[in-house]
Amino acid sequence: DDARFESVVVKQTKQSVLEEARIKHNDNAEAHSIQANLKEDIKKSSEPHDPKIPVEIDDENKENVCDEALQNGHTDAGLTEEEVILSNAASESKEAEQAIQRAALILKLKEGMGSLARTLKTIENFKGSIVHLESRPSKDAGVQFDVLVKVDMSRQNLLLLIRSLRQSASLGGVDLLADNKISLKNPWFPRHARDLDNCNHLMTKFEPELDMAHPGFADKVYRERRRE
Repeated sequence: DDARFESVVVKQTKQSVLEEARIKHNDNAEAHSIQANLKEDIKKSSEPHDPKIPVEIDDENKENVCDEALQNGHTDAGLTEEEVILSNAASESKEAEQAIQRAALILKLKEGMGSLARTLKTIENFKGSIVHLESRPSKDAGVQFDVLVKVDMSRQNLLLLIRSLRQSASLGGVDLLADNKISLKNPWFPRHARDLDNCNHLMTKFEPELDMAHPGFADKVYRERRRE
């Protein structure tokens, strides 16, 4: 019995020692982990901060940035509404690109009529046929004459011509006039009852009940007589 009791005591003692050793080992491991994390945090906080330094743009870099912005921008940014319409029509197909277009251009001559001959020669170089030409003194500052030129040429060449003329130092500007399909020689007027729907903006001129500016708006006798 004494031997058995002694073995039990020894066994319990060993278990106690092992348990204490395991607890101590775990505590040491946790302490080492905490210490390692603390050292890492201290190391990170002690490192010098590297802020982002703004890049200074000199005049040369500024021009490059502007050029890139223009290249990345919309291709129609420098075109007028009429030129965008013409460009879209020309881009439909090869046939549409080479289709003959009659266009009216306003040329602003800065150097007088002496530069008109060179401008007309440029139109011929782009295979354009001049069908009408007018000139008048210009009211714009720095421009001597405004010249109206009507030409027949392909849509592609017309766009190239406008771009070329705008690079000329003798011209103060080049404008493509809108294609107005309504001619004064052939005025539109309603031919059917349904066409009267397009004349709504004119009806108030003849209706005293609707137009306060009508002379008979305040004349009740006139309005009653008109209803009859």
